[in-house]
Amino acid sequence: MTIDYSKWDAIECSSSDSEEFTNADANDDDYDDDFEGEEVVERDTGKKKNDENEKEPTKRDDEKRDALHENYDVVVGERLFKEDEKLTKMKEMFYDYTIERDMKRVEKEYREKQKRNPQDFSMTYEPSGEKEWRTIGTNIFSVALCEFPKTLRKFLKRVGREWVETFACTVRREELKKEVYLPKEDSYHVSICCVQDVAKDDENVGVLGKPDDALDDEQLIAIMRKLVTITKETNGFIELKPVGVRLGTDGGVVLACEIDKTLQELREKTIEATMEATNGLFTGRAKPMVLITIARTLENPIVTSFQSKVIKIFKEKYERVYLAPIRIKSIFFSHETRWMHEKIDYRCELMLGKENGEALEDFDEYLIRRRERRERNDDDSDDDDSDDDDDDSSGWDSDEYKKACEKDKVGLPGDLMRVLNNYIDIRREVGDEG
Repeated sequence: MTIDYSKWDAIECSSSDSEEFTNADANDDDYDDDFEGEEVVERDTGKKKNDENEKEPTKRDDEKRDALHENYDVVVGERLFKEDEKLTKMKEMFYDYTIERDMKRVEKEYREKQKRNPQDFSMTYEPSGEKEWRTIGTNIFSVALCEFPKTLRKFLKRVGREWVETFACTVRREELKKEVYLPKEDSYHVSICCVQDVAKDDENVGVLGKPDDALDDEQLIAIMRKLVTITKETNGFIELKPVGVRLGTDGGVVLACEIDKTLQELREKTIEATMEATNGLFTGRAKPMVLITIARTLENPIVTSFQSKVIKIFKEKYERVYLAPIRIKSIFFSHETRWMHEKIDYRCELMLGKENGEALEDFDEYLIRRRERRERNDDDSDDDDSDDDDDDSSGWDSDEYKKACEKDKVGLPGDLMRVLNNYIDIRREVGDEG
């Protein structure tokens, strides 16, 4: 089957709870630390020579990757990133988690108070004021590389933190530092292809497709069956060759890698599998470059003279930095319920050159469980982090508490959240008037 590369969307340079960066922990994760696993060594090898015998589309992919160099050439007095509209659209993929986090805290405090005194319905809301970005809910099935050495992950984390400092070199330093999203170490990945790339429920935001475009279970099983066959027939390994840190045009900071022949074949075969499963209707997003997202910048400031100099230093430090090749012997098929692998509801590792037959049975069982949850109206993409929740919910379930709620018409937890939201809205209105 001939692949229609015109259907490939422009790459989004992104991926998980951002982490607050302070000077105190700036040197926590020295890249030269000794860790188990493959060694990753920084080395400057200079400009990569083009191979004239390189075949399409690999050569085209390399040209796209090399074109990212130009994004370092910022101009004082102009926007930092060249595609302001795309950056704004990409920002729709994130939301300020501060209020939601505060509500969880208030709800937990309220629940503890009810355990001690079911008649006490008083509550106090004190906003934390610390902005924290989180990705939106999604309904994505993707094929990706996820297994990287710990040293590589720590290198990516270090670069992300340095970018926060670089990006924040303006008059609004402290404010801008909060406008950069940094993925968690365990969410770094190279996306090969999203066989289903749609929004959750009725959302239609950012770069995602409409929920109605989601594949049915039969199509997903057909794709997984094909992936099992593809990986069984793929001998050897993928060699991931990082070539340096690049800037996207829409706020992304990424580690760019060379196109590996094995990875290229897997990508094409995954696209074919998706097209076959959907009778030629391509619903996925293929990735035209091999990138690992390090940071996502969510604001596009006017470049100052000082910031231009700092970005130049960042460029000189990382643009030509190469890392030792990494051998990867598996791909992952995942159901992503928060964008950029921030939350994975299902993940299956498929080893190259192996049978992987049990993966098909496991995936079929997952789809059955997912259907059952839907029938119970139990949203499988609701993902309150376990560390935010109190496992002991007996305070909510006590008959005494329910009677008290009925008497005072306060309601159960969902109603409590609505009351708190109304309270926040009132506080906002008062603040605006003041």
